[in-house]
Amino acid sequence: MDLFGVTHNVYSLSALINCLCRLNHVDFALSILGKMVKLGIQPNVITFNTLLNGLCMEGKIKEAVGLFNEMVRRGH
Repeated sequence: MDLFGVTHNVYSLSALINCLCRLNHVDFALSILGKMVKLGIQPNVITFNTLLNGLCMEGKIKEAVGLFNEMVRRGH
């Protein structure tokens, strides 16, 4: 996306996170979440829900609980 000059927003990055989670690449999806925060883009409930689903599908329940607690802390 960067190479083609596509601007980033919460919708395009959430779609990318969804694709990565469905391909069982949650670690890459979490790095996209980090990029969102670094760029100052606020993740929304859909972004977090997609990540929670991906973590649970990979059996990473402890990480999913941690992410859920972060969502609660942020007020989502």
